[in-house]
Amino acid sequence: MQKKLIALAVAGLMSGAAFAQTSVTLGGKFDACYSFTRTGYQAGKTTEALTDGCNSSSRITIGAKETIAPGYDVRVDYDVRFGNVHEGKSGVASNDKKAMAFTTPAGTLQWGTANLVSNEYKLVEKPYMVTPKDTELVKFGVSQLREESLTSRNTSYWSPVLSAGPVKGLVKASFATGDNRKTANSADTNIYGSGDAYSVGVEAVVLDGLLDFDHDYTRRSTSGLSSGGAGGMIYTHTYVSLRPLPSRNLKISASFNTYRGYNPTVVTDIFKEKNTNFVVSYNFDGKAEVGLGISHLNDLGASRNSGRAIMLGGSYFLSKSVQLYAGVAKTNFDYDQGTISGGKYTGTGTNFVGNISKQDSRVVKVGIMKEF
Repeated sequence: MQKKLIALAVAGLMSGAAFAQTSVTLGGKFDACYSFTRTGYQAGKTTEALTDGCNSSSRITIGAKETIAPGYDVRVDYDVRFGNVHEGKSGVASNDKKAMAFTTPAGTLQWGTANLVSNEYKLVEKPYMVTPKDTELVKFGVSQLREESLTSRNTSYWSPVLSAGPVKGLVKASFATGDNRKTANSADTNIYGSGDAYSVGVEAVVLDGLLDFDHDYTRRSTSGLSSGGAGGMIYTHTYVSLRPLPSRNLKISASFNTYRGYNPTVVTDIFKEKNTNFVVSYNFDGKAEVGLGISHLNDLGASRNSGRAIMLGGSYFLSKSVQLYAGVAKTNFDYDQGTISGGKYTGTGTNFVGNISKQDSRVVKVGIMKEF
């Protein structure tokens, strides 16, 4: 929830017709919880902590928007996030959003620190259990194992919303520059050293939310490309949700993700995975919500280490802006696998390359979140 602090309408004198309207908003959320985490098949202890972000990252958001003419506006978003228990961070985290956007009748351009398209939902709902409250207790399990969208080098575009009867849709695209620009030379045309990434996607909504659909294609180019594409990665994401009841209280959603590429340090280490996720949740007329998520990761690559996860969570709303929550998430892989170098797209990493870990885990969490 955001409260408008300033709303000014200033009549300009340019030819007697110019009009500018500026607004500044301040919002955010704070999340405090107890978490109990056990990691690794043979782990001998459970880590307990009073921490932040068990449900959704605590943050302070500041926005400013100026309408410079009908259909034209400039917007600035500043989203300062704090450490998240799932990210192992403390203090101000690296996933702050700092972006400027320019909207015209032809669409919106955005520059700055922001997510690539695959984590930006402009028309469809965010694919978690309590969309208005940003509750992430029942995430899509291991669906983000290979992908972390946020990047500080991002330029994005969203088309205007297009309508065709009961269907609304838009197209979107995003591009992020790597740490090195392309430097191909005549001596070795297979070495590029770029590390750029781009993503394209489409969103559609049927009958004002009865059915939501999103599909994204993200590609990470290579750093020191050789022997068939070491370091390159292609990630696709398809998400659909259905609210079959007239009250829209019941939500059934699913996503299907694919990942394929090479480890940049070991060229022969090919990864190819398919990830399927299902989430069912029910909202009790804004007073409470429960959700169940099931995920399966089918590893078809060199490691052949498949995994599965189950998540159960619920929230009780003390008011429109305060909720109590509790949840449990359990993930199992065929075998414990520590750091897998280069197998993850990381928007803020060097050449967008990051590491992943495939270890069994069990997380139990209970806490309270306040939005303002």
